[in-house]
Amino acid sequence: MQMHKPLTTYHPKLAGVSILVLFALLVGACKENDTTASEGTFILTGKTAFIGTTQNIGGVTLKCGGQTTTSAPDGSYELRGVPGGWQILTADGPNCKPFSKPVEIKSNTRYYVYLEFNGTTVSGYVSNFVDGPIQGATVTIGSLYDVTDQSGHYSISDVPLRNDSVVARHPRYATASSFFSPAGPQINADLVLTRDTVVQARITADQYVDERLPTFVLISSRLTISTDGYIGPTYTANNHRHIYMNFDFPPYMRDSRVTLLDGSLELYADGAYGAIKCEVFAVSSPWMTYSLTYNQQPSTGVPLGSAYLPTNASPQYVTILTSAGLQTLLADYRVNGFIYGIKIQAQVSNVISRTFYSTRFASVTSPRVNLKVRF
Repeated sequence: MQMHKPLTTYHPKLAGVSILVLFALLVGACKENDTTASEGTFILTGKTAFIGTTQNIGGVTLKCGGQTTTSAPDGSYELRGVPGGWQILTADGPNCKPFSKPVEIKSNTRYYVYLEFNGTTVSGYVSNFVDGPIQGATVTIGSLYDVTDQSGHYSISDVPLRNDSVVARHPRYATASSFFSPAGPQINADLVLTRDTVVQARITADQYVDERLPTFVLISSRLTISTDGYIGPTYTANNHRHIYMNFDFPPYMRDSRVTLLDGSLELYADGAYGAIKCEVFAVSSPWMTYSLTYNQQPSTGVPLGSAYLPTNASPQYVTILTSAGLQTLLADYRVNGFIYGIKIQAQVSNVISRTFYSTRFASVTSPRVNLKVRF
């Protein structure tokens, strides 16, 4: 009886080839599965950003093909397991208009989502450069408004996407506004308010010198000016008496943002006097406070103005120097940080003397420098 060999026989070399073929098939299958979320689905990735800008948006909720994710702070997102074919991709971002578009998924796909902001948030600080932050200012944009807190901060959200102005109002300050054009979901608009106020400069020294007493330091509650004139019932010729004064501007007035609107130097006449003309000059060299004599007068600087003092029937304040002269002194103060003061002298040919109260022993009737300023 004849025996037949099996049709299939085991051969070591053929077995090795079969194993290699099987391994290659498995590896190929693994690679295919590695590039998809699962069989028949794909991965959708990309970034979320504002349209027309390079500003990425985090916190955007994205949905596509039954999958949901939220974009990272840098705007990146990833949706796994998105079925192939046309799918609707939606995105819902903070302060953004809703986004919905069809996306064709044929393979792993990268898709950038550009969102339009639905309204912008305008915020900032309201302040005055001297007073600092302004609390209680009302800030408005159209019908929207906010009130500044203790730090002067305000924030107005859902501002319509159009060119507009932000306006700040406070009862102590002038109204200020700032134009803005929406260019993103966040706009910073700081406002600086100004106000007008009247302050007084601090008088640091006032003294007069007498030609008849050229080496004497005169300590008196009075300040006298004259050229030729009467001293009591006696007429005295060549009797020059000059008044020297010095004062400090408020330190903040050294800042060019402060505007001197008006001002005056006023002296209080201690009685009834006839008319007199006087001239005022800047002083261009230092002088010792309350130790000045006629023979040791400081250098006379530029003229600051002249004044005609009319006849007064009773004690009263009279203006010696107006804002024009004070502006000249202020310009010097801003350059040097100080002034040497002023010299007041009677014009030649005056036939009377005129006396004013000094800062010594005087209270409400002492000399004063009134300054109306804006800052």
